[in-house]
Amino acid sequence: MGCCDAPGLMPIEEAMPIILKNTPVVTETETLAIEDAIGRVLAHDVSSPLMSRLLITQQWTATQFVLPT
Repeated sequence: MGCCDAPGLMPIEEAMPIILKNTPVVTETETLAIEDAIGRVLAHDVSSPLMSRLLITQQWTATQFVLPT
């Protein structure tokens, strides 16, 4: 049994339509200082010319809940 096969969990095929139906579409963006952006959703990917483990971790955390359109 995999982690997604645990008893009581909803199959992804059932969950995705519910998530998409109840997730508001954000169409407005604004530019903020990084210290004011805590708890916000990124409108664009964050990138850097330098490799940074902290940046990679924060980018994954900020985008892990992005759903395909």
